[in-house]
Amino acid sequence: MKLEKALVMFSVCMAFAGVMFFMAGCAVEKNPPFGAAEISSNPPGADVVSLKDNSTLGTTPFKQARETEMGEEEYILVKLSKPGYEDKVLSFFLNPQYEDEETALENPQQLEVNLVQSK
Repeated sequence: MKLEKALVMFSVCMAFAGVMFFMAGCAVEKNPPFGAAEISSNPPGADVVSLKDNSTLGTTPFKQARETEMGEEEYILVKLSKPGYEDKVLSFFLNPQYEDEETALENPQQLEVNLVQSK
């Protein structure tokens, strides 16, 4: 009899623990997925090149929003290049703070780069 009560009590406790675990998982909130950056250069007109895949993203002043995976910060590495100036590598973490792309573009992270003339 004591063994049966112990087994019933164990089963009830395990069921309760399972429900609590499930509810804790449901309570986890996702971070907002969108972030944006605006890169300006002095002088303007520098090519912004992704060092991830060597693609040209645009020219300064340059603004872009991105949807990050699971709302996590994303490490961005780009090169600014302009004839007559030394290339400049820029790295930063894109911080997703917004629920949609439009709001992210209205509130971008500001990044400013001073280019140095080539010798």
